[in-house]
Amino acid sequence: MQLFDTHLHTHHSHDGAVSCSGIADIALKNGLFGITITDHFDSGLYKSSSDYEHIRKSFAEAQKASESYKGKLIITSGVEMGDYLFGKSIADKCMQEIPFDFVLCSVHASQLGKKLFGTFENTKQFALMSDEQNKTYIKEYFKCILETVSVQDFDSLAHLTYPLRYIVAINKKPLDITFCMPTIKEILHLLIIKNKALEINTSCLATDWKYPMPDYSIIREYYNMGGRLVTIGSDAHRTERIGLGIYDILCKLKTIGFTSYYYYKNRNPIEISLL
Repeated sequence: MQLFDTHLHTHHSHDGAVSCSGIADIALKNGLFGITITDHFDSGLYKSSSDYEHIRKSFAEAQKASESYKGKLIITSGVEMGDYLFGKSIADKCMQEIPFDFVLCSVHASQLGKKLFGTFENTKQFALMSDEQNKTYIKEYFKCILETVSVQDFDSLAHLTYPLRYIVAINKKPLDITFCMPTIKEILHLLIIKNKALEINTSCLATDWKYPMPDYSIIREYYNMGGRLVTIGSDAHRTERIGLGIYDILCKLKTIGFTSYYYYKNRNPIEISLL
């Protein structure tokens, strides 16, 4: 099977450390045939176009690498557009200015946490929160996702169950999200009718938790509802995570019934067969 990683961060992300060419070299070594660079654009943090110079540099570097690796590795230019509801105008301005191949939609913890709890600083705070606070957060998180998917221009929804990476996988606090399934189903339905993809994020496969985001029960629900557009991303910020678990996920997708997955070029889905 052909392996394509559509969620990768370079040194142009605040938490990244690798150049685009460095990622490309490891991707080739790991047997991938394509990658998408998706550095962070955290909408709520920026006030003017000068605040996202790192995204312009990321885009230019990916474009240059695409030419340099032509014939060896497909490299497309993307962005992870985070927390759109907290900075709509600056996010829209960025997307009008830069012709991305691929736009990931994501909601992270800090902006929503501050709205709910006032003193929320970063994901380490999940370790200090009570079970009830975590339940409150996750309920509001999925509502925020639903609103975001309703209004944002994007191609694929990243790591749908993102807070579980910190609550369950890292801090080892059990959290049953069954009570959120009605909202999750609304999100999946909206993705389908808007012809948007669901990302399967493999980053938690490197933890003791060993589940993708979302987990297989939600992926099956998406498939049973008629969803077929999926992208797969390792969310790698370091070289050792590039392409993490993608082959295993593809095998699992086949057992669920999927016959293909996708990457994006010029904001259009490109099919990769699993047959």
